[in-house]
Parts: sequence; structure tokens; C-alpha cells
Amino acid sequence: MAIHPTSKAVGFLAYILMILSELDKNGMYIAPRFPVNKDRSGNWLIPFGCVEIEPPVVPEGYVALIGDNGWRFVPDSRGDWY
Repeated sequence: MAIHPTSKAVGFLAYILMILSELDKNGMYIAPRFPVNKDRSGNWLIPFGCVEIEPPVVPEGYVALIGDNGWRFVPDSRGDWY
């Protein structure tokens, strides 16, 4: 069974395929996010603090920071909090 291009299923697939990266105020990667609403023109609304860049795969012991040339990884020196 073919899916019609205007069906709700196609819109849902487009929703799933758009993954954002949530950043803190210092530009450090926090978590992947998904857009949740569209405006009246049908454009996705990007939540505050998110960018339209694919989330990074962060090595253990490092944090990802956004830069002009994409992600850069720096050692995580925040320490353990209990």
C-alpha cells in the first residue's frame, strides 16, 4: 500500500526525521530534541536553545561544544556531584 504524499503518515515521518541539538547557555550539547509544533505556514518551530545540527556522538569523559566548524570535544572537567 502506497502512502499518499499529503497523508498524516508522511507528516509524522518528517517530524521523526528532524532531530535538533539542545545546547546550554555556553554552547555545550545537552540532549537531542524534536520539534513539536508548526506555525501557520507549516514551518517547524525550533525550541529555544536548539540548533538544526545533528546531535554528536560524545566520547566518554568528554563534552561536545558547538563551534564555527561543527562540534568539538573537550575533556569533561565538571567533576562528580552527589
